[in-house]
Amino acid sequence: MNEIISPEVRTKVLDIMQLAMLINDSPTEQELTGNKPTVFVEFSGHLTLLDVHIAPMGWFDDITADECEFYYFNLTGNEGVEEKLDQLIGELAAIFGNLEGGE
Repeated sequence: MNEIISPEVRTKVLDIMQLAMLINDSPTEQELTGNKPTVFVEFSGHLTLLDVHIAPMGWFDDITADECEFYYFNLTGNEGVEEKLDQLIGELAAIFGNLEGGE
């Protein structure tokens, strides 16, 4: 039997996507916005994987992996995935809160 993405996990993924769009509601290249964080979200439907990358100091052409935070989630059959998604939601909410607070 194939595993499916649970409704709870689906909701959390949509929350992550929404936060990413709130954080990056306009282009965030460093030359335009300075150090505004940049969030990348990719869902691979053929494998039910979610990849989230955060460039905390903004995106620029020569950015390296050391300058990003990476999160990978197997959304089906992965014990603890909901808690890990919740942690990421908290981190993204904090980034958004800092932006809203004028930082």
